Amino acid sequence: MAMGYSMSIAISMSMTMFKNLFLLLLLLLLLLLLLLLLLIFAIAIDIDLVFLSQPEFLKPLIQRFQLFGRCIDSSNLEVL
Repeated sequence: MAMGYSMSIAISMSMTMFKNLFLLLLLLLLLLLLLLLLLIFAIAIDIDLVFLSQPEFLKPLIQRFQLFGRCIDSSNLEVL
């Protein structure tokens, strides 16, 4: 009887350990996604800064293909 009780404690402890490990892995995944998001925004800001220094004839083309920032619909394309 004591053997069955100790087995249930061991199973319970291992399930708690797996739950903690799962939560830790989930937290690490969220941190990696946040880091990736920050990296994407940093690249987008860097692209904007690089594109601002380009010659005037490239600026309309660059503005059409920006990844982040203003949303350009088809009615505004002739203005650019």
